[in-house]
Order: sequence, then structure tokens, then C-alpha cells
Amino acid sequence: MRKLSLITALVLGFLASPAMAEIIVVATSGDAGLQAGQKLDPADQISLQQGARITILSKTGAMRVIDGPYSGPVDAQEEAPKAGTAVAQWDAVKTFLGDPDARTEVVGASRSAKVDLFAAPSSIWDVSVDSSGPRCTRASGLVLWRKNPTLPLTVSVRGPGVRVTDLDWPKGDNALALPETFAPEDGRMVVSLDGNLRELAVKVLPEELENAAPGKLLVWLVDNKCARQAQALIAHVHARTEIR
Repeated sequence: MRKLSLITALVLGFLASPAMAEIIVVATSGDAGLQAGQKLDPADQISLQQGARITILSKTGAMRVIDGPYSGPVDAQEEAPKAGTAVAQWDAVKTFLGDPDARTEVVGASRSAKVDLFAAPSSIWDVSVDSSGPRCTRASGLVLWRKNPTLPLTVSVRGPGVRVTDLDWPKGDNALALPETFAPEDGRMVVSLDGNLRELAVKVLPEELENAAPGKLLVWLVDNKCARQAQALIAHVHARTEIR
């Protein structure tokens, strides 16, 4: 009985240990000595020189930036997540951020969370039409975005129950705001750019996440395979710029 009690205590101690409060580095700059996708424990000691910066995401969904000079634990306040508070899509997030232990590719993107892989829109909610694929948007104010605005375009958009035709996209404009009457819904959206089609799998941000913290938004974007928008969110957080 004493032996069984000792084993039980050891198991409970392990389950409650800080090691369960996994933290992932999502972005670095300067001579940080860390890499995006690297896993850390809150008690791990780090040393950041002047000019170095890291952005971390914890299993509870908390996301924050640490600037050098700094020497000490990654996050002395972080605790193991209580029941029901851990990120449900944590494995998907680890895969997106490049965890070598992840078992599946859940996001069709680079396994390294580099924030400079592409020219990102100014808003994480702008919907890129440079290619087909999954896109995430808010419930109102849908804006199309293109990387190269060298030509004027005639644009038509067809989504669930909605059709907008013959919109002019002027030369030099990266963004095109759709009429306010267009309310995006979850589902397939087809965008015609001078006859060239883009098929988008649209997911609309739930109302309960409208004012969510960046970490929770990142998890939602990753879970819905909006890889570029997730990378853009990381870039904004890491640069300490407003998330729009």
C-alpha cells in the first residue's frame, strides 16, 4: 500500500509539473539564440542580448513578446493549464510552427514559422486572391487583397447566396473593399479576376472571438488552415504593431 501511494504521488506530481505547461517560440529577431518552433518550459533560463526579441505562445493560448536585454526564466508566471483551459488544437499549432514531433501536416504551409516569407497585407483579415485555398475573414467588411497591383481588373465574387459582379479594381490598389451588402458566410467562394478564377474556402470569425487575444486568434487561424493570415498575425505581434 505504501508503495502504491508513492507511485500515485509521483504520477500526480508529474502531471502537475511545470513541464506540462509547454511553450513554443513563434518568432525571433536579432541574436536571440532561439528558433521559431522551438519548445521551452516556463522555467527554462534564457538570455537575450540588446536588440534581440522573441514571441512565445503557451499552451493556455497566452502570447507575448520578450525583448532583450533579458536574463531569466522564459515565463515564471506560467502554470500548467487547468482542465479545460489548454488549447484544443495544440498539436495543429505545433505542426504549423515546425515541431518535429508533430505527426501530421495539418497546414499546407512551411513547417518553419518565418514571418518574412511573403508580402503580407496590412490587415490580417484581408483576403488574398493571389491563389486559391483556405481564407479567414470577419463577419463584415470583407476586403480582397493582391500582392501585385500593376494592372486594373474587373472582379466578380460568388459566395453562398451572394453574387457581386463587374467591380473595378484600379491599377495601383492592393486592396479592394467589397460592398457592405456582401456578408461572407462559411463555404466556397469563387473570385473572378478578368476571368481568372480563384476558389476560396472561407471561414468566418465567430462572434465570441471578435475581441479575442492574439494567441486565441492564432489558434483559430491555424485550425482553419489560414496559414498566411496566421503568419501575418505573428508578424504583427512580433513587431508590436496594431492587429487590424
